[in-house]
Amino acid sequence: MSQVLLSVMIPSRKRFDKLLAAVKSWLGNTKDWSNMEILVRLHGSDVESMNRVHEIPEFVKLHIGADKIVGHANNTLWNELRKHATGIWHQYWSDDMILFDSGKHWDELLKDIPTTGFIVQPEIHRLGGSTYPAHVGGPVPFVPADAMEQCGHMDGLLDPPDTSLHNILTGAGWQTRYLTGVGVFHDRVEDETCKLGP
Repeated sequence: MSQVLLSVMIPSRKRFDKLLAAVKSWLGNTKDWSNMEILVRLHGSDVESMNRVHEIPEFVKLHIGADKIVGHANNTLWNELRKHATGIWHQYWSDDMILFDSGKHWDELLKDIPTTGFIVQPEIHRLGGSTYPAHVGGPVPFVPADAMEQCGHMDGLLDPPDTSLHNILTGAGWQTRYLTGVGVFHDRVEDETCKLGP
């Protein structure tokens, strides 16, 4: 199986408009789509999303499965998507985040970073009305596909995914690098409908 540079993995439930915006932000901020794949995980009982799956761009690799806890416990669904991901790097994206890239060059920057020893973050993270530049331990790390395994954790992502990834990798001496000019708008959704059950 040939590898792409980056696998973007997005679990989603009952937030279809936000999901579409998240996917389109990646497609609109990437010069060469051959450098990435986007994998989306939907719940079969999510009637609205099932009725609108035809709106998802054909480029996206769609996975539909049984209901599982989502929201802040997305590690379960991200671990599921990891099994299908072919990227050298992994990005664990949320459906309430939008990518922006002032130079559409995230892939050029990522290609130059070694695939061991570095957690990669967007240079800018905007959460609501707050901006966090060069945010160590930020919630949207790019990591090598086998980052956890390199550090002796063979069971994949833990909960919470971003914090556990950061703690495990920095505990092994990994450092943070930033993708200059690349950022994320994070419109965090706290509603209970996206988190649990049918």
